[in-house]
Amino acid sequence: MAGSIVAVALAMAVMPFATSVLVVAAALVAVAIVETPFDIAFLTLRQRRTDPARFGRVFAVSMSLNVVGTPVGLALAGPLIAWSLNGALWFAVAATLIGAVFPLLVIPARDES
Repeated sequence: MAGSIVAVALAMAVMPFATSVLVVAAALVAVAIVETPFDIAFLTLRQRRTDPARFGRVFAVSMSLNVVGTPVGLALAGPLIAWSLNGALWFAVAATLIGAVFPLLVIPARDES
C-alpha cells in the first residue's frame, strides 16, 4: 500500500516536468525541420563559391567553427542573461547582424577569373 502511494505521488510530481520535456522535444524537432534546409543551402553555396582545390580545408574549418560556436554561445548566454535579459537579446541581434553582413564584405561580388 505504501509503495502504491509513493508511486502515485512520484507520478504526480513528475507530470509537470514530463509535459515540459515534451514541449522542449517538440520545439527541438520544429527547429531541426526549419534549420536543416538552411544548412543544406549554405553548404551548397559554400561549395559553389570555394575553389575545388581548397574545398576540403574550407569545409573542415567551417564545420569546426560551427561545432565550437555552440559551447561558446552557451558560455556567453548564461552571464549575459544573468546581467540583463534585454541585453542578451540585443547581443544576439547584433551577433546575427554581424554574421549576416560579414559575408557581404568578404565574398567578392563577381568571379575573379
